[in-house]
Amino acid sequence: MIIIEAVHHDNSVLFCIGWTLRFTLGPSLQPYKVHLFCNHPLSGQPFDRNTYNELTWTCLPGQQCDDADRFAEIKAYTAGSFHFYVTYNDGEELETE
Repeated sequence: MIIIEAVHHDNSVLFCIGWTLRFTLGPSLQPYKVHLFCNHPLSGQPFDRNTYNELTWTCLPGQQCDDADRFAEIKAYTAGSFHFYVTYNDGEELETE
């Protein structure tokens, strides 16, 4: 699990095939509308380092959901090192090189 915070930038992840990686929002980002993007390819698609897909925030089914409960997941279909970034607050990017 990766907890995304506004002041902490761990924006690269090493994936192993078959892993499911879950992102959650830390307290510093919970009040915002956050968009999460990752360049891990969708199932059946080739890897392109410059192609990012927006991940969908969700909650566990059948439970009441608040900002602390939201998460996004990636099922790793290919192994490697991938990059992610978030935007929030009307497009402000939270990313480091």
